[in-house]
Amino acid sequence: MLSPADNSIQTPGISENAETPECLNQELMKENQRVIECASPVLVTESGDQGSSSKCHTPNIVSNEMTREDIISAANALIDNLNNKRKRDTQLLDNFKKALELQVQRTCTMVEERMFHVYEEQGKVVQQKLQELFAGIERIAKTEAELAEFREALRLLYTDINASPE
Repeated sequence: MLSPADNSIQTPGISENAETPECLNQELMKENQRVIECASPVLVTESGDQGSSSKCHTPNIVSNEMTREDIISAANALIDNLNNKRKRDTQLLDNFKKALELQVQRTCTMVEERMFHVYEEQGKVVQQKLQELFAGIERIAKTEAELAEFREALRLLYTDINASPE
């Protein structure tokens, strides 16, 4: 399950310290080992006391009187238990993937928002610089026009000076 406060995945039987894939793998292996130990038959001693098994709850099976049906039943219980654990592991992985996808989506959204904010700020600066550039180009064009008029006036003056008879 996902905890909304810290976005961590929590599963019964898996410690909260399993944050990395390696830790998670070790925790899953420990849990599967516990399942295997729980599925093995509990021996009954001659006095009728069960062998110590505080974590496991399995039916009392007398080792000397185990029948083929008892063995098949115990094997089927073990297989069902393993399948249930594998389903839980698959669900854990699915929840982990969903949490990662959600985190990636949030991060991408934050990066996108920041990128557009920077674009807006830079856009204002670029717009101001472009206005200054176009104003400068307009002044240059006016200066070039004035220079062309001056050249024409100078050329006319030169032709007038050289064309007058002495």
